[in-house]
Amino acid sequence: IADAAHELRTPLTAVMLQLQLAERAHTDEERRRELAKLKGGIERATHLVKQLLTLARAEPEGVTRVPEAVDLAEIARQVVAEQASIAEAKGIDLGLSSKGSVSVQGYPNSLRILLGNLVDNAIRYTPGGGRIDVDAALEKDQPRLLVRDTGRGIPAEHRQRVFDRFVQVQGRQGRRRGS
Repeated sequence: IADAAHELRTPLTAVMLQLQLAERAHTDEERRRELAKLKGGIERATHLVKQLLTLARAEPEGVTRVPEAVDLAEIARQVVAEQASIAEAKGIDLGLSSKGSVSVQGYPNSLRILLGNLVDNAIRYTPGGGRIDVDAALEKDQPRLLVRDTGRGIPAEHRQRVFDRFVQVQGRQGRRRGS
């Protein structure tokens, strides 16, 4: 809860500051510019709340679940379909190369959350004009789920941190990388 509160405090503080700047604007152009910044701040805060809700749903504590047969290729098709318009709006080619079905024993909702997060991060950190390929396949009789993109990636020295909750690391050229 403390981690979540800390993560929410920063974007909400930024939203309040952006609102104050919009209120103080003297011209319509200044107001439009500040309202655009405010909208971006609200979108970032909304995304963070969505991530927190997803994390809460994925928490295994107190939940007794039984693994079931899951088709990874079908989950990949669903996630790509759900996020295709977002990728298209950024000028990113989001594609699916899965053929046939790839059956595993698992938890469909958790696998959908996992793949959705990977694709979401790929979209966020792949520059316009880039490409993201999602693949679910059998490789040497082992299931494989792969998201490959043309983004910069995470610097090697920070890769272990991606498994920590709510971590954002400083990327190349000062860009923030996804949590």
